[in-house]
Amino acid sequence: MRGVIVATIGLMALVADAQAGDLPVKAPPPSAQAYDWTGFYLGAHVGYAGGWSDWSATPVGAAGPTLTGSLDLF
Repeated sequence: MRGVIVATIGLMALVADAQAGDLPVKAPPPSAQAYDWTGFYLGAHVGYAGGWSDWSATPVGAAGPTLTGSLDLF
């Protein structure tokens, strides 16, 4: 299994593109904006959440008591 991993990494290194680290990256010229995001903004968010949970848990190996409880989310 280890040999397969080493061979896969070796093949990936052979087919990967070579890039020089000392050459500057040539960025494309900036394009015109399709929409201008400056201006007034008004937003709101209203939400509500609620619920409940009745739960129980049994310890691994059943060495202890069964735990129970509830959780009220209001």
